[in-house]
Amino acid sequence: MPQGIRPANSPSPYPTFTNYILDTELASAAGPGTGHDRLIVDGNFVASGTLNVTLLGGYDPLPNTSFQIVAATGTVTGTFFPINYPPGGNWSITYNSNNVTLQYLGLLPVELIDFNAQASKRDVLLSWRTASEIDNDYFEVGHSRDGTNFEAIGKIAGHGTTLEAREYQFVHRQPEVGPHYYRLRQVDVDGKSSLSKIVFLEHPEKPNSVMQVYPNPTNGNLTVEFPFNDFDTELRIVNGLGILIRVEQVSAGTEIYSMDVSSLPAGFYYIHSNLGYHLQFIKKQ
Repeated sequence: MPQGIRPANSPSPYPTFTNYILDTELASAAGPGTGHDRLIVDGNFVASGTLNVTLLGGYDPLPNTSFQIVAATGTVTGTFFPINYPPGGNWSITYNSNNVTLQYLGLLPVELIDFNAQASKRDVLLSWRTASEIDNDYFEVGHSRDGTNFEAIGKIAGHGTTLEAREYQFVHRQPEVGPHYYRLRQVDVDGKSSLSKIVFLEHPEKPNSVMQVYPNPTNGNLTVEFPFNDFDTELRIVNGLGILIRVEQVSAGTEIYSMDVSSLPAGFYYIHSNLGYHLQFIKKQ
């Protein structure tokens, strides 16, 4: 279980945890130990685990207000993940050589109320919702394998200015098996931007990536099994002479498709898919 830490401002030796929760409360800009929590570490500090940031007593910090939340006599390394900031604001975190500092950048022009990632067969589906938007130009979707170095993999247009809730989706096609991190960079029409929280997903082993046909040989029904079928698929049945015999249309989402081939003469046949699969089957008497 994660270990909870609620710092005040008293120095003490600090052991390194690999899975902990650091709760930091901000009440004013009066300074560490008076206006907000600060963890003082005697020695090196390795940031890891969850950071929760809470505003107390209705505190509304001014833009560009900074809060030093960790101070170490040694070296600061690592990063917190995830970081749960107070809703509705734009925050940044800086890992310096011997301290960790939060900065409040101001209200978010876009109120992001949900951001999730889920595996969908070979792909990853990202979905998010906004409660309101002000001058929202677009969202840039960022992807990382280590949670630190991100690259843009997509761009989704925003809704400008609206007080209505909006929903968005983006599909990351065929990522590798293993850990994946995603974040959104929201960009205003004037070029200003802000970053969302980071979401994590462990992409599972890929399903069987080969289309299968059975029973083979067959004298009646033939079943085609798709490893995935995100798009409408066309199956073209061709005889051994290369003559087109039949075309079958398969709807997106179909994983098992059956066809009656009992009327075909005995012989060798080929099934060609517009998705790039080519299979052979034998029709018996």
